[in-house]
Amino acid sequence: MKRKLEKYVELEKLLSALHDGTATRADASRIETILRGDPEACEFYLDYTQMCADTDLECSATQLIEVGRKTVPLDISATTSHFYRGKTTKQILTPQWRPLPWFAAAAGLMLIAGSIAFFSGKKNPLATPQLQATEVAEISVDNGVAILMGTVDASFGHGTLQPLENGVILPLGELILESGIAEIEFYSGTRIILEGPSVLDLTSENSALLGEGRIRANIPKQSNGFTLGTSQLEMVDQTGEFGVSIEQDGHVTEIHCFLGEVEIHEASSIKKGKSIKKLKPGEALSIQVNGTRKMDANSMAFVSYDDIAHNALENTTLRHHKWMHLAERMRADADILALYTFEDQGPRERQLVNQAAYKDIFSHGAIVGCRWTNGRWPSKGALEFSRASDRVKVNSHGNHEILTLSAWIRLDTLPRTQAVSLLSSHSRDIGAFDWSILRDGRIRFSVRANDKNKIHHYNSPVAFTSNSMNSWQHVVIIYDSVNTSIKHLLNGQQISTHRSWGPGQSKSSEKRTLPLALGDLEIGNFAGKLPNGKRPVRNLSGRIDEIAIFGRALDSNEIQEIFNTGRQK
Repeated sequence: MKRKLEKYVELEKLLSALHDGTATRADASRIETILRGDPEACEFYLDYTQMCADTDLECSATQLIEVGRKTVPLDISATTSHFYRGKTTKQILTPQWRPLPWFAAAAGLMLIAGSIAFFSGKKNPLATPQLQATEVAEISVDNGVAILMGTVDASFGHGTLQPLENGVILPLGELILESGIAEIEFYSGTRIILEGPSVLDLTSENSALLGEGRIRANIPKQSNGFTLGTSQLEMVDQTGEFGVSIEQDGHVTEIHCFLGEVEIHEASSIKKGKSIKKLKPGEALSIQVNGTRKMDANSMAFVSYDDIAHNALENTTLRHHKWMHLAERMRADADILALYTFEDQGPRERQLVNQAAYKDIFSHGAIVGCRWTNGRWPSKGALEFSRASDRVKVNSHGNHEILTLSAWIRLDTLPRTQAVSLLSSHSRDIGAFDWSILRDGRIRFSVRANDKNKIHHYNSPVAFTSNSMNSWQHVVIIYDSVNTSIKHLLNGQQISTHRSWGPGQSKSSEKRTLPLALGDLEIGNFAGKLPNGKRPVRNLSGRIDEIAIFGRALDSNEIQEIFNTGRQK
């Protein structure tokens, strides 16, 4: 092992020069030579650069690296642990390490990126945005055939597919709509309106099977046709609009043609090209056990897109009123400390109003960079965060043993940096906190445990994935130092619980109580600075709609009510 570690002495010096900005082209070439054909050297390189890229450097600078233990928030190899055993990240990276501008670091790393790709499955934390985008594009696969565009009072059964939010991608499989209305767009361009109770099997980008229920299909010419099958028939429409209703356990089927021409085939003869009937606009056919019957098409018998728009408007108005009543109750709650509803504020206002400002715990927020946009529904406001400068600055005060933090967020992308912040503190006082989302989609709540930069991290399981993007999620953290517990909740459901730890150095001996310390805070960005005085890039990429902070631990029923009343249906 000793001989194995000796070879990293030269590599470390070269990497130090590279990240210090003093490396020559000869140094970069030497690095590439060392890495080529040596997987362990590649691992060491990646570990070193990840430590440099860690935007939470100040949180891990005093923690020891030990063999076989993850005492720093990094996934480093056993070889690197042996090489640096007994040292802190601060000792490793100081004084020689200085953060470089992004382009300077990337210029050096481009020389050795090829060697890394062959020998390691780790992602280079300092790779350029272009390289990261290419990486993702190569491994991302879209298995969908349609999109759930909207619903009205929809309830889905225990089928193969369980769409929870509008905008989700639907793969092949059976969709059971127990009640309500669902609007679906196929990748081919065909749009359908499904009325519950219905059972629909998505079979391709331009075909489906209707087991029971009612459906209205609109087929543009760009879709190259659409086929809707039943247990007995198949309807083919190249361009136009038609409706199909299956009732009485499939014994009565009605087909209505509104635009274009619908070809009706027996399911067993479709391959032979045999058609039993063609319907023109205004014609309809009723197929029963004892025969068929012609009749006039009735467009009013099927829900139209105008009907959906009208129902959606009524539903949105009703939901908005219910949410406003809940917001008033929250504002009157004896334990409310802050309530930022993002409501009734104009696009040019640069102050985020705290509806609970009368409590004098949290101030109104000063909006920096963010722009106003739509929230969870069209009549609801929200703030959009997109640039590194975007944030909302808030003043607060006091120490609190128990806090419940509630927020509605919509991510555009998963974090490209180590983490993005939902709410963070400027303070280095004991009890200062940071509520954030990690690069892998976990939610983290961090609390400063002492004045020596000891940080306690409480991480949830993976809560955000690529499928969660562009949809509203309700996140809650309950910090209870009295009962030494911390709970993460997502969309009304608890996803993890942790034991809270106090200010001591040893979890086995410390007193487990540590109140949270309020102070100057930032919403949607990271308020802290690195030891060199620079700000790490930790801004949220997405939207925030509503934030509520209580001075008590909300129970499960209260959290469920906030989610059910405020969610986007």
